[in-house]
Amino acid sequence: MHKIRPAVLADIPRIHAIADQYLLSSLTPEQVARHGFLVSNFTHDQYRQKVAEADGFLVLTRGGNIEAFMLAYSDSLITSGDAVSYSLKSHHPAPFV
Repeated sequence: MHKIRPAVLADIPRIHAIADQYLLSSLTPEQVARHGFLVSNFTHDQYRQKVAEADGFLVLTRGGNIEAFMLAYSDSLITSGDAVSYSLKSHHPAPFV
């Protein structure tokens, strides 16, 4: 049975590993079309900060194992260390999803 719950600090290694599997730079065009992609991955420290601050940091588990995650947060939490989001915020100051 699948469950969705807030991410906790102990989840960070698995979240980071999942994100690594979907980095655009390591996927074929077929994989991108089928699964989607991430343009970057946060560091463990950045994920720890997001666990503490972001209201929309959730994991999907099945049998206790994390299979997926979702991280959504307000643009007020974007810092220069989050290069992709910071660039988006700089070029598109209006709210975005």
